[in-house]
Amino acid sequence: MWSKKITYLILLVIVVGISGFTYSSSTNTRKNKSTALVNETNRRVDSLMALMTLKEKIGQTILYTTEYDVTGPVIDNNYVNYLRVGSLGAMFNATGSAF
Repeated sequence: MWSKKITYLILLVIVVGISGFTYSSSTNTRKNKSTALVNETNRRVDSLMALMTLKEKIGQTILYTTEYDVTGPVIDNNYVNYLRVGSLGAMFNATGSAF
């Protein structure tokens, strides 16, 4: 009777140990892939930022709103030119890409 309990206990310890090892191995693999993706993304962002002028970087912080719901500076007729020269980062309340 006592030996059966010990056998089950040993079997349980082995199963738990193997499953824990498998889990930690798959977690490390995911961490390595995630780290590689983050590193690649950072490299691409740094490369893009190096290509931008200071004026373009500041322009990316400018947010205009359309005339649909005024929550800040209202867009004027030159918004397309602002986009072309990098002086406009985004637009609030735009209803589509054709705007």
